[in-house]
Amino acid sequence: VCADNIDSARAFFIGLIGARYGWVPPFESWQEFIGCLPAEDQELMQETYGSSVTELEMVYGALTKRSLDQSHTLFYFRDDASYAGIPDDRLASYCDSDTGQVAKIRDLKQRVVDAISKLGGDDDRVSTYHLDWNADIDDFEENDNEFEQLITKHITALIEAEIKNEEHNGSEWWVREKDVAETYLSKYIGDTFTGMSRFDINPENVILAGDKTQGMTTLLAHLWKRRMA
Repeated sequence: VCADNIDSARAFFIGLIGARYGWVPPFESWQEFIGCLPAEDQELMQETYGSSVTELEMVYGALTKRSLDQSHTLFYFRDDASYAGIPDDRLASYCDSDTGQVAKIRDLKQRVVDAISKLGGDDDRVSTYHLDWNADIDDFEENDNEFEQLITKHITALIEAEIKNEEHNGSEWWVREKDVAETYLSKYIGDTFTGMSRFDINPENVILAGDKTQGMTTLLAHLWKRRMA
């Protein structure tokens, strides 16, 4: 499930690393996961036994050469100062105390830095961020938007660079998507949905249900366009 979601989110990958290494699946579960992957991915993931689910996701989605070549990779490490002030009885929820787990977190961070340094492009980066603990709510600050602004800044830069590159190459992705959507509209929606009287009204709330890739987003855009006409 995680691998499918990573694939559907390409070409972007955001990795968050705190102070907990995460759950390490038993050999049988790891073997089952590897067996479900295409042959190329199986080869890439053969050395990952003993890794946590979090690390497996990061290796699969961002740390192989294929992933770095095809993706915009962003990693964010939470700094140690973020855990200052957390009560001892709550600290275990956020920080591993086992030396082995701590070492694995350190090694994973170094692996991320090394992989991006050796294989990544100019738009790949690793950043450190900070959160403040609020004792009154027994949690991190809810209105701490520094991290949100950091990610927004980086993703915006990646998207703008992507658009600029597409414009330079004369193959704008939004033009291609527009052509696909219009083809779909003319082939399917024009002869079926638009002939139904209920699509002539202006509903306040619309719920579309169906399987993935059946054109629900395209239909919703078509309805919105008709309503605004």
